[in-house]
Amino acid sequence: VVLASNAQFRKTVYKLIIDMQPSGVEISMDLDDDQSFDVPSDWKGEYYPTRVPKGFSPAAGNSGALELWDDSNHMITLEEKDPQSRAWIDTNGATMEPLNLNGKSAFLFEKTYQDGRKYNTAVVNLDDRYFIISTMNMTRSETVDIASSIRRVSGH
Repeated sequence: VVLASNAQFRKTVYKLIIDMQPSGVEISMDLDDDQSFDVPSDWKGEYYPTRVPKGFSPAAGNSGALELWDDSNHMITLEEKDPQSRAWIDTNGATMEPLNLNGKSAFLFEKTYQDGRKYNTAVVNLDDRYFIISTMNMTRSETVDIASSIRRVSGH
């Protein structure tokens, strides 16, 4: 098992292969497809969702957020916050639902603006920090799927 703390391993995770031979043991590493996931090179956080839908590319974010866009004008915004940080979410007229995502407490806010834009925002408690995923023009289930896939990518 390799923890993705090294910059070389941030995008891929390898598993140790031990092959027992009569004369010795051959040791090698192999890509673990079940554990590997892409992390954009400019992401500096300790956590990242492993199931970002295909077709999304990073764009310039603001104040530490990373924006991902696809060709159909869907957006995903990712933010990782430490316990001392505060975040603001527009919840005027929104619905709120508590969630349990892989044993972690979370909240999902859903809001539709008058111009038709629909936002889903998931806030996930990761014990030592919290993660905010906002989606625009995506479904509730897509947002929850992304939020439930958050994994540690560095060993800080």
